[in-house]
Amino acid sequence: MDAIKNEKILGYVLLSAGLLFILFTAHNVYTVFTGSAAAPEIFKMDSIEIPATNNSPAVPLMSDKNFSKLMNLVCWYILMFFFAQAGSKIAGLGIQLIKEIKVTVKSKDGLTTIPSE
Repeated sequence: MDAIKNEKILGYVLLSAGLLFILFTAHNVYTVFTGSAAAPEIFKMDSIEIPATNNSPAVPLMSDKNFSKLMNLVCWYILMFFFAQAGSKIAGLGIQLIKEIKVTVKSKDGLTTIPSE
């Protein structure tokens, strides 16, 4: 009986931890998306330019600042998606530990059932 109680406590702890992961992720994505916070700067990219021919200057497509910001945002959102998925898996494990498993065993003739505890 004590092992079942410990299992349920662990289940609630895992469920809470998973939900905290998901809420942390959602909060971070929201603050970066609204501009309240900046995504961490991981990449410093060069600008994208199309090389020109016949002694004309190269045509810039995207500045280095914008390209770096785009790559950092993509990397940040992929990382946050990974954290949200990890939180979902942790919460799922907690739910599996919390749920009671009821098993009924049928006899060979199929008429009587014996509840297991």
